[in-house]
Amino acid sequence: MTNNSSDKVSITPRMLRIEGAAQYTGVTNWFMEELLRRDKIPFSWVGKHKVVDREDLDKWIVEYKKTQFYNQATRRWRKEHPGESEPRLIMTDEQAQAFFDGVAKAADGNLQCDPNDDD
Repeated sequence: MTNNSSDKVSITPRMLRIEGAAQYTGVTNWFMEELLRRDKIPFSWVGKHKVVDREDLDKWIVEYKKTQFYNQATRRWRKEHPGESEPRLIMTDEQAQAFFDGVAKAADGNLQCDPNDDD
């Protein structure tokens, strides 16, 4: 068996420092630090460095997207129903249907939200 020095192995680290975690999620280092300070994402200390597990970052991304979708749907509902009180989290089927009317659906039936939609 010949060891060829041009054969390089790529290793993807599972634990990321602040800079890597920020890059991975597409946020600034400052924002990542804030997420860690506010206990939104768990971290560990390795030496003098905070490190974050990529799996925890993935979980945060999923939860963040759910929150963003809910916020967009709420803003849309407020715009379409001015003066009415906001729907409660527990709704009838008719209220839920009215709440989600106008939301685009993917081919698989899942609801889609536009991350650039501020309405």
